Amino acid sequence: MNENKVKIGVLSDTHISGFDQNLKKNIDEHFSDVDLIFHAGDLVDLCVLDLFGDKDVRAVCGNMDNRRVKEE
Repeated sequence: MNENKVKIGVLSDTHISGFDQNLKKNIDEHFSDVDLIFHAGDLVDLCVLDLFGDKDVRAVCGNMDNRRVKEE
C-alpha cells in the first residue's frame, strides 16, 4: 500500500449485544485490508469493538447506545 494513502472502512448500526459469528465473518471479509475503521453509532454493546481485533477503530455514539458505551 502506498504510504500516503489510508484505506478506511465505515459501518454503523450493528445493534449487537453479544458475540455474533456472522458479523465477525463479515468484518473479517470486508475489513481485512483497511487501515482505519469508523463505526458511526449504535454499537449497543462494547463487545462489538472486540470483533475488529487489533484494527484501529474510532466510534461515535448513536441514539441506541447506553451510558456504558457513551462513557468509553
